Amino acid sequence: MDNMDIKDKQDTSVEESTEIHPTEIRPPTLFLPHDVFLVVEGSQLHICKQVLAEKSPVFEQMFQSEFKEKDLTEIPLPGKKLKDMVEFLRSFYDPETIRPITDDTVFTILPLAEEYQVSKVKERCVHFITQTLQKAIINEIQRPDLHTLLKYISCAELYNLSSVLPLAIIMCAKYTIKSLTETSLQTPVSGETHVKICTERTKLTETLTKERIEKGNNNL
Repeated sequence: MDNMDIKDKQDTSVEESTEIHPTEIRPPTLFLPHDVFLVVEGSQLHICKQVLAEKSPVFEQMFQSEFKEKDLTEIPLPGKKLKDMVEFLRSFYDPETIRPITDDTVFTILPLAEEYQVSKVKERCVHFITQTLQKAIINEIQRPDLHTLLKYISCAELYNLSSVLPLAIIMCAKYTIKSLTETSLQTPVSGETHVKICTERTKLTETLTKERIEKGNNNL
């Protein structure tokens, strides 16, 4: 990220803790002033208040209201992971180096986009998931595994992603009820959604059975 520096306060290499090449996180900064540190897992993300405030209402309120963070030069983010925050910031902070949402990052970035109310990043995450499911439904790409589909559903229920839920239900219905039950123990979904998946599965089974019967009659 061209306009964000990362410094480690404990003399351990940032590259080791984040597995990010140093040229990607420590390029020269020419334009944006850096006036605050986000402290994550003992490391400092040196960023510009104005940029974060413009992108995130949460940071805007933090920097411009009577919150204690308003005048701080270091803002601790307890409970956050350095690698996750770097990935999140790279999704919107610097327009010149914005990274795409991928299978590997969507489940990391979406919760942070929701928490910090970065609406454009949330929209990009939703678009990525929706497009993935639409392509899978028409067999343009390989069908996501059931664990991933249930994580899509979990996100859809948690963050009210109305465009994602019905598509994920359709894809889950292609798996057996046994597989669904076993996998949902690891990635729980609501009882209502579970019923919808089972109903969709029943419809799919009936349709396939009918097609096989009609195909058999035509071959007589």
